[in-house]
Amino acid sequence: MKYVIILWMFFTLSIAQGQNSSLTIGPVISYDYYATKLTNGYSSNIKSINSISYGIGLSYLKNRWLFDLKATTAERTYLLTTYVPYVPPSGENKTDRVTSRAQYYTFPLTASYRIAEANKFQLFVGAGLLTEWVPNAFKYEFLDAQGTVPPTINNPPTAIYFGGILQSTVRYYLNKSLLLQLEPTFRYLPEVQTSFGFGNRKGISALLTVAYKFN
Repeated sequence: MKYVIILWMFFTLSIAQGQNSSLTIGPVISYDYYATKLTNGYSSNIKSINSISYGIGLSYLKNRWLFDLKATTAERTYLLTTYVPYVPPSGENKTDRVTSRAQYYTFPLTASYRIAEANKFQLFVGAGLLTEWVPNAFKYEFLDAQGTVPPTINNPPTAIYFGGILQSTVRYYLNKSLLLQLEPTFRYLPEVQTSFGFGNRKGISALLTVAYKFN
């Protein structure tokens, strides 16, 4: 994936010298919320804890079109609650809780079209592809009150997942060389694996980039 980013940088640098075009690069910070739904019949509830991701963003503007590539990372935590209505010999209800943590690397690639412009502001709407990489296994902790270990927890291998993005982009130009870029996004990955099984993941993110403009 890092080679794709390097190639994209060389490509955009080579064409950014044309008229009505510009290249920007800068640090990115993002607030992320993901909702994961298990599809394998678990009698469970899985909750995603909000996370903050950070990374770098590269954008190329040509006339009214904005092409954008970002690389961000964040540690995400999931909480799984499993309800067991009857556990012998006591006959009491049982609740197992497990937390799962992993380092996620996210690479959104989008194309947006400018629909409005006023003074120093520009507004774009667009869509794109999302690649999510989990290079290491999940780390999990067992929180059940009885001190037993749920037997159905699996540790997924390194994996890459693909999904889609819908987003809007607001740009504000501080001066000729610096700009702020705010991007509310909706993200969807149709099939991902957590340490609790397979499911789909829907999410919203708000990304803020402070970018340097080369042209």
